[in-house]
Amino acid sequence: MKRLIAIFVVVVLSLVTILPTSAQEYEWPQPSYEKRMEIGAGWVSIPDVVGILVTGLSSIEFEEETFVTSLTPCTNPSFEMLWRTNKWFSCGVSCSIGYASGNIETVDGGLVKRTSCLYPTLGFVGETRYFAHDGYAMYGSWGAGASFYFVGQELVKQSGDSTFEVAVLPCVDIYPLCVRWGDLIGFYAECGVGSKGILNVGAFIHF
Repeated sequence: MKRLIAIFVVVVLSLVTILPTSAQEYEWPQPSYEKRMEIGAGWVSIPDVVGILVTGLSSIEFEEETFVTSLTPCTNPSFEMLWRTNKWFSCGVSCSIGYASGNIETVDGGLVKRTSCLYPTLGFVGETRYFAHDGYAMYGSWGAGASFYFVGQELVKQSGDSTFEVAVLPCVDIYPLCVRWGDLIGFYAECGVGSKGILNVGAFIHF
């Protein structure tokens, strides 16, 4: 595991330092657009892990002859709006959202307790382009923001009041391996860790 982490760090540092330097030697046309809107979906984000832990830990105390079921889709729709500062950099805002839940049920299917967690993430994002030519681009996406966890617990067959709590945690986006195809309209894929999942794919439009 440590060897894989070391290899990943070396690849990231190489892309960040070598690719921008070599790409500056190539003169590619200035794009006419100033803004880009992206809509995508990712899988297994950092907020997903926290949401699963929240719903799981809230369901560990249960009586005999009951069991826990969970709904953890780990799929995160995301939205970004970026403004181009120059041919190598863009910056903007990002938003993603996730959901997880856990139920305590009896063996005959009766619901004892339900815990649900909705967690939108809002933040700022920056893009560093390594290379771009003829509608194709390689880039890195970096961001920082906050995840808002709205946690509700509903008690069905136990005494006590249902509860609703809100928690806020910081979240960092690190996506060093990203590609994009298309000029005015196109598609993109991003690989890394953060609020958009390990792999995030979607479509964009320039205007």
